[in-house]
Amino acid sequence: MATYAVLGGIPAYLERFDAQQSLSANIRQHLFQRLGLFRSEPSVLISDLVRETRYYEATLRAVATGNHTPSQIAQAIGTASSNLVPYLRRLRKLGLIERRIPATVPPDQRRTTTR
Repeated sequence: MATYAVLGGIPAYLERFDAQQSLSANIRQHLFQRLGLFRSEPSVLISDLVRETRYYEATLRAVATGNHTPSQIAQAIGTASSNLVPYLRRLRKLGLIERRIPATVPPDQRRTTTR
């Protein structure tokens, strides 16, 4: 059940895991390799969903490394915040990112430019 949960139940992924090895051994062997299916899978999935993968991948990488505001993300990928709006909208629509506003931010200071 744990293996199924880790791999999201995707048959092609399940086939690659060795039932004779522990889950942690399979994870080390397949998920942490520099090259291989699982390492390139995020790029493959993104390329199936969007055209300009470079900007989407860079945006996701920036968010994953702790850049959460449009200005931080833009700075991390070397573009203007205004250029990010379509990419952020698309990533939100695809369910790959979500917008969260801390409860401590007053309602009149909440911007909705990425909605």
